[in-house]
Amino acid sequence: MPLLALLGGARGRAKLRAWADPVVPLPKPGGPEESEMPAAFGTARSALRALGIAHRVAGIQDPDVHALFLRQLARRPARLSLATGKSELATSVGALATGAAWGLSEMQDPMAWEALLRYAEDEKNSESARLEAAHALGWVGNAQELLTLARRLSDPQARSASKEQVRMGLLGAFMQRPSSAAAPAALLPLISKRASAELRFAAAEAIGNAGQPMDETLKKSLRGMLVDPDLFAPAGLALILGGDPESAAAACKVVEPRAPKDVNRALERSIAFISMRDLEEGHLGRLVKNARACGGYPDRNARSFLRWRDRGDPIQDPHAVTPAVLRGWLSRTARSPSSDAIKREDARMLLDEMQ
Repeated sequence: MPLLALLGGARGRAKLRAWADPVVPLPKPGGPEESEMPAAFGTARSALRALGIAHRVAGIQDPDVHALFLRQLARRPARLSLATGKSELATSVGALATGAAWGLSEMQDPMAWEALLRYAEDEKNSESARLEAAHALGWVGNAQELLTLARRLSDPQARSASKEQVRMGLLGAFMQRPSSAAAPAALLPLISKRASAELRFAAAEAIGNAGQPMDETLKKSLRGMLVDPDLFAPAGLALILGGDPESAAAACKVVEPRAPKDVNRALERSIAFISMRDLEEGHLGRLVKNARACGGYPDRNARSFLRWRDRGDPIQDPHAVTPAVLRGWLSRTARSPSSDAIKREDARMLLDEMQ
């Protein structure tokens, strides 16, 4: 389907649209758990994503396709909770919603913000599809929308046990480096003793992965938390993922002896997703420099992460580049005399790390 999305033209888009909107009716509620969904809905999930790619590549904003994505996002029967179900209906509805979120993300549809936000907040929806909708927010939202969301997630008045899982899911909007300059600082209140440990770590990854180099005020605030026995680990993770190499090295000295697995997992998750935006804006180079600055710990050496990423499984995440595309971009940038000097230096460093 990706090839059809890129090269299929109008006929290809029509074929994808037909697959994305199957005529097969949804399974009825009450079916057995652990049932395999009809194949048409698995095909629709892939076709919805490919349809988003096709329209982005063609530079087309089609209101009918936008409406199709929103319709498939909202196929869950009203008042029926499918949050954790594995019945035919739950998996079929989840597949359509996931495909719709992928398609809207690939198309970077700015009109999809409200629909994706509503879906990600609704605890009756599939948990996995809600996370995909949250990731899509980082690709369809503008800087002000992302800042408003970050402030709302940090609002102490909204902090309740029943909503913490929703809040953690919505942090996915910041996990793929959406380049919202003010959002990281707005998320800082989530690294506090009032929040659960799980929420603190999720917020730390969101701050570190938010796509902008940290300003001095934010780095100073995080460094101040390194002496707190309850906050040192999430604060350190945020600095390792999003700070400069000097800040990352200082954070590693504090965090690594007491929480090495947390650092390892955070770096692994961060480098597992790489988009063209990461390459163009230098995020991958900064991340690997930070990992190298933490050197001396073989279990999270930057080189091992890039080698692992280079031979990883086929990528499903929207916007993620394949290992072949990653190597090709790095090779071209490293050789091109017209490339920005910093990009060229980073490309050579990354290629060396992948040897």
